[in-house]
Amino acid sequence: MKTKGFSVGIVFLALMVCTTCTKDEVLLTPDGESSALKAAPAENFIITLTPTGGDDSDAIEEALWEARNEGPGSVVQLTEGTFYVTRNIRVDGFDGSLKGAGKSETVITQLPGSKIDGVPGKVGFNFSSLLTFRGGDIRIADLTFEITDPEPAGVQDLNHLWVDALVYVIDISVESYPGTVSSSIDNVAFIGAQGNLFGNFNIVRCVDIGDPQGIGGGSHSITNCDFISICVPFQAYYFKSGAVVIGGSPNAGNTFIGNNLGVVLGLNENLEAEVSWNHFEGNISSSVNLLGDENLGPAIYTVEKNTLEFAGYAEGIIVSDYNYLNHGEKTLDVKISGNKLSMNTIFWPGMIVDGKDILVTSNQIEGEGFAGIASFWGDGIIITGNNVQNFTPIELPGFGLGAAIRLNPDTRNCVVVGGSNKTNVVDLGTDNIITGVNTMHGNPPGPAISDAMRNWNPVFPPGH
Repeated sequence: MKTKGFSVGIVFLALMVCTTCTKDEVLLTPDGESSALKAAPAENFIITLTPTGGDDSDAIEEALWEARNEGPGSVVQLTEGTFYVTRNIRVDGFDGSLKGAGKSETVITQLPGSKIDGVPGKVGFNFSSLLTFRGGDIRIADLTFEITDPEPAGVQDLNHLWVDALVYVIDISVESYPGTVSSSIDNVAFIGAQGNLFGNFNIVRCVDIGDPQGIGGGSHSITNCDFISICVPFQAYYFKSGAVVIGGSPNAGNTFIGNNLGVVLGLNENLEAEVSWNHFEGNISSSVNLLGDENLGPAIYTVEKNTLEFAGYAEGIIVSDYNYLNHGEKTLDVKISGNKLSMNTIFWPGMIVDGKDILVTSNQIEGEGFAGIASFWGDGIIITGNNVQNFTPIELPGFGLGAAIRLNPDTRNCVVVGGSNKTNVVDLGTDNIITGVNTMHGNPPGPAISDAMRNWNPVFPPGH
């Protein structure tokens, strides 16, 4: 394979003549154009960058545009070392790869003393972003993004909400760019640090895929990645169609450690998404959040084979189809199966399932808390074959009895099937069917607590 390579240092040395270049190597000019003939096919076009020890922002952006202009399959290859950036890097229609030398070998981080601003020329709200892709087929692999500054952001909209946190590490959208967008992120580590956001985080979102205009088509995958100390590691929203896979197989799972949330899927329609074979540990709030909202078509979500460890005020998995709650129209089709939840919580249940006809089956829940599985306003929820034998319920003042499974007053037509009278179910709903378990009836919570449960926002809960 022919390789076209150059050192980042050349860009910052007034484009000095490279006496070691071969006829197949390329040197970038300040406008991003190549000084060599484009002889190699696009799939063999590789730009190799080495770190300078200073600001590498221009060189990385110019390399991405050069690869973009070469066509599909081009590669920007980062060597071993630390690359420093000071601003947003944006490329449109990129169909290629940004690769490092390995997750522990190549690091992209912020140059000390710099602040990352919003995206120049961005439509709508302009938030700070490290890498911005509009359209294309983006592949990122084998490197680490690490942000250590507690206040990494500069000028951006709504900074009173973000309190100087970096809003996006990677922002993927279409935003007036023609066509669809797809992405694949594999073997990448995202590492944040202590910051002002909720008193804990300096990064709002690591990977953000979405666009208020709606993303139609395209597929997206996150595999073999690590997310550490981030507010929201992954969010996908405003899809009109498409597919998202987070994990997907035993050899492709991701780890989420010490974050606020884990995976958020919301405001999507006709999206098929799978969250599977991942490990979530020590999140402050919830690990998997599936949200439905008004005037959206159905989205199909599968959550299976994940392991979740959480404590305190955290939850594990949350499903909230608000459109069904407010308008009686189902927007989420959800199956939750084969997950293992290990919990030691003070307040919220390990799993909250609210919507229509959600299937919860073959999960294992252990530890203690107010409830292992709970529904506040579910209709037709099917809870069957779950192992809660090692779960110990606790009782909370004002909420009544704790239980392995709890159906609250606004639930109806739900079905719970178990195989042991050791499984305690509190049923406060209407026309629910409980079989094969020990059914208990407690006093429903008071009006204030009921309203709080119905209005609970799992994405940005009070106090987090």
